[in-house]
Amino acid sequence: MIELQVKAELEKLTGLEVYPLSRPDDINECIVYIPISDPAVETGFVRTGLVALRLQVDFYCIDYEEARAHDRAVWNAWKNITHGKIGAKSVQYVTRGGKIERRYSDASPSGIFCISRDFIIYHDEDSE
Repeated sequence: MIELQVKAELEKLTGLEVYPLSRPDDINECIVYIPISDPAVETGFVRTGLVALRLQVDFYCIDYEEARAHDRAVWNAWKNITHGKIGAKSVQYVTRGGKIERRYSDASPSGIFCISRDFIIYHDEDSE
């Protein structure tokens, strides 16, 4: 599964623990990834064999600037991928989508900042 390679890559790039789907209640700083969709990439009547995995990545940090820095670090690592790899998986291309920023005030005395970013990872369907 490409999600496991993405998890390992996010941990390597940020130094934070990475969890699927939701943040554990006792963890304030981490990354959460949520697969949103993975439609096949088609051109008219031609199947390309590629999938466009839309992945929401949530950067949770006590410091707002740190959350922004992690978002930038991941994009800087992935934006130049063309026929490359994320971990051991072949990736054709990565694009960046929408972003939402918010602060949770009840999670810690200073609050927790969360930056949610969509990444679309084009990869070979067989690499799932």
